[in-house]
Amino acid sequence: MLLRMRVFVDESGDTGLKFDQGSSAYLTIILVIFRDSDAAGAVDERIHALRTELHKPATFEFHFKENSDAIREAFLRAVASFDYLYTGMVVNKSHLYDAPDQTRASFYKDICAQVFEHAKPCLAEAHVKIDQSGGQSFRRELARHLKRQVNDPAVTAKPIKQVSTGDSKSDNLLQLADMICGAVARRQRTDKSAPDRFHKIIAHRELSVRSWPD
Repeated sequence: MLLRMRVFVDESGDTGLKFDQGSSAYLTIILVIFRDSDAAGAVDERIHALRTELHKPATFEFHFKENSDAIREAFLRAVASFDYLYTGMVVNKSHLYDAPDQTRASFYKDICAQVFEHAKPCLAEAHVKIDQSGGQSFRRELARHLKRQVNDPAVTAKPIKQVSTGDSKSDNLLQLADMICGAVARRQRTDKSAPDRFHKIIAHRELSVRSWPD
């Protein structure tokens, strides 16, 4: 198998700032980093096998928001011992100024760039995949934005080699990013009992998750 660094991106929450109309209090963005394709392939196979163990069809999607606590825990325990790392950022949007709707896409791109900039020392010619939801044109612009902001044109070896999109419904590793992102985001939910329950299972895979604003 061709060895290459692979990174999968997911977010929890939204970019809205109208909290009285349902906007989320937090936006969480997570990068799941595999040093090479062999490590990514091993997790892919484990997730595929887990569906059989849980008596789920091959098309079953592991999605933190939609799954039960039992499935969340089974998933995170199944992947906890594998060779990957994750990093990211949790944005407390209540500390931000009220921006107009048309700036939401720019806000998301800027936060993504900050996450990748912080992760830059860990990245080398990475092949990045982002869930295709959100619009094809927006994802293309996000890919260009990340490369402009993170890659140094004066340096031959780039942190980001390629950015592509995928369908999380059929991509086990985008589902992994979703589940880890959900576990990290749940820590902010003071309305939930044991909000740290799921994060504890995969905390040893964490490089760092910053809070912003500090």
